[in-house]
Amino acid sequence: MCGKVTGKVKQHVWQGPKFGPHPELDKVEMLSLMRSCTSRVKEEDVTQCVSEGVDALPAKPKHSALVRTNKVVFALKDADLKLLCSDKEGGFAVLPSAFYSEKAKEAVLNNFKAAPDVKPQKVKKEVLRLCEELALRKFARSVKKSR
Repeated sequence: MCGKVTGKVKQHVWQGPKFGPHPELDKVEMLSLMRSCTSRVKEEDVTQCVSEGVDALPAKPKHSALVRTNKVVFALKDADLKLLCSDKEGGFAVLPSAFYSEKAKEAVLNNFKAAPDVKPQKVKKEVLRLCEELALRKFARSVKKSR
């Protein structure tokens, strides 16, 4: 990890994304998740599974006790640093913004080739023609609205 981070910011970044706050589910989402689990239960046990699942749902969803990331985000922005996933285990690398931008540009240039003779307006017209030919009216409308 490089860059100038200190104290709690360093500790939170070092832990990686697995220890970040998870999205909180509302009652409807929890019920939907529980209901989808019943598809794995034997047919005769579905009613009991739903009933027990509903009973197990909390009356009020608990708010996550995990650390909020706002302070970490502000500290990284103030220090002009970028956060990047660095490995398969979920670690982070903290990079100076200039170095990050340089590496991002390098990655784009290595993975994409320039197409200077392609005109976006001509491509859009061709896409619209194909959409009409294939009867993709909704998609054609969204292409027309796009810039």
